[in-house]
Amino acid sequence: MNHFKSALLWYLCIMSDLAFAQITSHPRPQSTPQVIMRRIPTRYAFSTEQQRRFDSLLRAYKIKANDLRRMSPVVSEHSLMILQTETRQKASQLLTTDQKQNFQALSQDTLIMAFDKAVAPIKSFPFPPPIGYTYAVLDDAIFSSCQLLGDASNIIYRAITSSNCNYGDVGYYAIPDGFVVVTKVEEINDDATSVSGSDRFSEGRYQSMSLLDFFAPRKGYFRVFAFLVTDVPFNATNTPVTAGNALEWIRMAANVLPDAIKKKPFKPGYNCTVIVYEFKSEEANTHLSPLLSPRFNAQTHLQKSHIAESLQP
Repeated sequence: MNHFKSALLWYLCIMSDLAFAQITSHPRPQSTPQVIMRRIPTRYAFSTEQQRRFDSLLRAYKIKANDLRRMSPVVSEHSLMILQTETRQKASQLLTTDQKQNFQALSQDTLIMAFDKAVAPIKSFPFPPPIGYTYAVLDDAIFSSCQLLGDASNIIYRAITSSNCNYGDVGYYAIPDGFVVVTKVEEINDDATSVSGSDRFSEGRYQSMSLLDFFAPRKGYFRVFAFLVTDVPFNATNTPVTAGNALEWIRMAANVLPDAIKKKPFKPGYNCTVIVYEFKSEEANTHLSPLLSPRFNAQTHLQKSHIAESLQP
């Protein structure tokens, strides 16, 4: 049992009941890449005695959990919940006051890596998402025929890649109990319509510039769509979005949604929330900056991009 699993045990016990249950339900511990170990800040380090006690606590949990799973499903599920609660309490008691306070500052990056390790068959999207977006919850009628999450994915894909919208490249991420579809960063006009031609997806890096660009800098506005399908309510985090985030989302996304997610039932309570981030550049071929107060609401973005009409049930 390596030290990261000890750290992850405590973190999941305190921060996420769901992720904790997923991690500890594995019958055998899985190896953890050392790169993840190095992502844990040094101020969260445990003493040798703490590490020994965490290892012992996790071993005891796994033994008891395996015994409970041999019982009937109804009995074992209730008993596992009690066991998990007791284990979380014991884990918390092993921490110093300073550690309890410091762990509240765990980076979003570490949280996402923990979720990836626990449940995600593909990379996970920041969840809750960074602050700075405008959003709209799509009409349930659009997804009324969905039996599986894959059905919802197909509806979104067909709409945003249709000839009306023409978002050729889309990517997929995992989030708790669902998935995310992201588009490329696109340049938009002053009325929120998509820029036409090759500049649309240039990310502000134009291939051709005129003399006018040097005397009257070409300002640009940009956006990215993310469609979050889940039954988990969410708020924005306090961490603001960056242009680097948005540019990397499509580049690091999965090309398809895996069966492990597609075949999950689309149960009552699921919905699709569209979040839209806006960015700007002060002149051609410069870095983008986020607009933490977007100029347009999500409904306007959906209408001007023609996504709204393509999603009509």
